[in-house]
Amino acid sequence: MKKMLSVSVIAASLLATSAVGAFAAEKEGKEAGWKSLPEVQALKVLQVEQKALQDKLKAQTQTNKQAWDILWGDVTPEVRETVKSALAETKPLREENKALSAELKEAKKAKDKEKVASIKVEIAANHTAIEEKLAHVQTELAQVKEKKASFKEMNQELKPIRTEKKANKEQAKELKTNEKNTVKEAKEVFKAGDKEQAAASLQEAADLLKELIEVQSEILEQKQAITEIIQ
Repeated sequence: MKKMLSVSVIAASLLATSAVGAFAAEKEGKEAGWKSLPEVQALKVLQVEQKALQDKLKAQTQTNKQAWDILWGDVTPEVRETVKSALAETKPLREENKALSAELKEAKKAKDKEKVASIKVEIAANHTAIEEKLAHVQTELAQVKEKKASFKEMNQELKPIRTEKKANKEQAKELKTNEKNTVKEAKEVFKAGDKEQAAASLQEAADLLKELIEVQSEILEQKQAITEIIQ
């Protein structure tokens, strides 16, 4: 009885191993079939091109950062970060005062003296709190303000380029997400056996990637234009 049970266990184990092996072979076969699709190979060529462009964008970003650091001179990144953090801490109070100023305007129109007086007290209290929070960075704040003032004319020149670059970056992000989702969809339909739909989805992904490359090329040109202006 024990011998028969032992044989049964071995047989079941062999069957399970065989099933796992067959599943792995089938999966490997499908993976090989996917990679051999002309549309997948064409997409990989575009992905290599897009990766190279992405590297150029990163390098240009670093070049721009170095150019800005030179412009800022003795106002170091650490000083700018200190001011930025301090201003971020006061942002809620500044936003509250902005809202209170709008309320004050309405209260004055309504000739509500009591409300006007109350709002003025709140604004003054917030203003005092802001000054207290910025007291320890007054020197740094003055340095940053002075340097920013010297950038005013240059920033006006940069503004339209930055606006276009921002729009392009948003479009690039959307295109990349759509391309990724389309490739995922192509894989799913390919696994389900619909090679025709998979090929169509891959072609759509390729078109999205081509558009992404065009948009990112524009971003690179815009970054280069910014460098030329600030150097």
